[in-house]
Amino acid sequence: MNALGIKTIAEEGYEADDVIATLSLKGQENFNQIYILSSDKDLMQLVNDKIKMLRIGRGITDIREYDIKKVYEKYGFGPEKIQDFLALTGDAVDNIPGVKGIGEKTATKLIKEFGSLEEIYKNVRNTTKSIQKN
Repeated sequence: MNALGIKTIAEEGYEADDVIATLSLKGQENFNQIYILSSDKDLMQLVNDKIKMLRIGRGITDIREYDIKKVYEKYGFGPEKIQDFLALTGDAVDNIPGVKGIGEKTATKLIKEFGSLEEIYKNVRNTTKSIQKN
C-alpha cells in the first residue's frame, strides 16, 4: 500500500530490517547519502560514510542522528561491533536473549578489551569470575 505518495516495499519471508539493510547497502552505489529512520538498534551496524541513522528515542520528537563518530561517542566502538554488542547485551526487539549478567557497561568493556565476540569467548578465562560463570 502506498499512502501519501510514499512507496512501500515488502518481501515475503523477510523482516523489515532485512529489506532496509539490503536497500541501504545497494543504494550506496547510486546515492551519496542514505538515512535510515528506525528505533531498531541493530540497524546501527549499517552506519558508514554514506549511511546515517536517525534513531527514534522516547517519542517522535526525540530523534538522534548517528554517523560513525556518534556511534563511537555513544558506544565506545564503531558500527561494525554493534552485532557483537547486541549478542552480549541482548535485543528484545529481535528476540536475542544476550548473555546472562552482561549489561551495556560490561559488554562495552569486553568489546573494547578483546575486540570481538569471538575473541571474548577465546579469552573468557581472562575475564572476571562473574562473567566466566555466565
